Amino acid sequence: MYIVDVRAFSAIGDGVTDDTSAIQSAITNVGGSGGTLLFSPGVYKTTSPLTLPAVGIHIIGANTGGSFGAVLRPYNCAAFSIASVHHCFIENLMIWVQGTTPPATYITLQDCYSIKLKDIRIHLDTTYECTEAAILQTSGNDVVYDHVIVRSDGDYFTVGFKFANGCGTATLVGCDVETCGTGILHLGGQITVLGLYSERLGQYGVSLEPSGDSTAAFRMFGGQLIADNSAVAIAVKDGCKNSYIIGTYATRANNSFQGWIYGLSGSSNIKIDTANFDWSKWGSSVSIDPSVLRLQPLRGSITWNPGSLADGAGETSSAITVTGATFLHGVEVRPPYDLQGITCTGYVSAADTVKIRLQNETGGTIDLASGTWNVVVRRD
Repeated sequence: MYIVDVRAFSAIGDGVTDDTSAIQSAITNVGGSGGTLLFSPGVYKTTSPLTLPAVGIHIIGANTGGSFGAVLRPYNCAAFSIASVHHCFIENLMIWVQGTTPPATYITLQDCYSIKLKDIRIHLDTTYECTEAAILQTSGNDVVYDHVIVRSDGDYFTVGFKFANGCGTATLVGCDVETCGTGILHLGGQITVLGLYSERLGQYGVSLEPSGDSTAAFRMFGGQLIADNSAVAIAVKDGCKNSYIIGTYATRANNSFQGWIYGLSGSSNIKIDTANFDWSKWGSSVSIDPSVLRLQPLRGSITWNPGSLADGAGETSSAITVTGATFLHGVEVRPPYDLQGITCTGYVSAADTVKIRLQNETGGTIDLASGTWNVVVRRD
């Protein structure tokens, strides 16, 4: 492996000179040979999207004391168009877009595989925001976005990451999306998201709507989705399938709302188990089919002293409020002690209400003490 500096191909990096031709020449010459193309410290203006060779290039920006030493400044254009490419790596590069006529996207990936974007920051000027998405993946496999940051100076841009119908596979690791309409728009493909950080989302944190992709899947683990006060952290729409959101903190900035179920037509195998799940902070435009959408269990408790139960006798607890409980749900009772053979049943007695029924058929009298009884309402 060898390293070549873009300045060796006459790139200037002063932020004024158009370096497009020089950088593209450097990419073309280094690509395919397994070499590394270095962007030494500087600001590199481009006026058309940079394209990558079919195989084998590592592009890396200089690191100056833990910050981005190399800045790519696309002017009235996208930064990269990555098409029919495999085994390529772009790392440690600031993309600070400017101009007067914004493009649809800043990075587009099409028909590619084994691509990694690592430690990339796309910074959007308030007057120059993409019309479709900062990053668009239309087709490909084994694409990794590792600590990719997309944010604006203030105004909302459209979408951070957009995964098109049939876009293939991708993994996001420790990425950051801020000040946009929708953080991740999932229209298709098999997407895994680990530890996403997002805030100031104007419409949706994550919108799941892959109605046109029969093989779509979405898996999100950990991280946070914080939407603005008029927005929704998680949106579930028609066609959502094979989608899990597990352990993610999802809310509005004022903690008033978490998500909305817009539609479940054509949907299947959805599980939402966020870290702070509260069904009272969700809304739905449709009735919830628990065979389609599995939500985090609901919980409640009561301090209860059943007292002495003779053989053949039973007792029912007072009502336990469990917001979101319906007659479709099952109830698991967690008693505070050994019931000594007494039968214990939990059930939904009315909307948002659970009761516990004890029945003694042991052949003798049993005296139960006071304690805290917990109930778990299963919605799958």
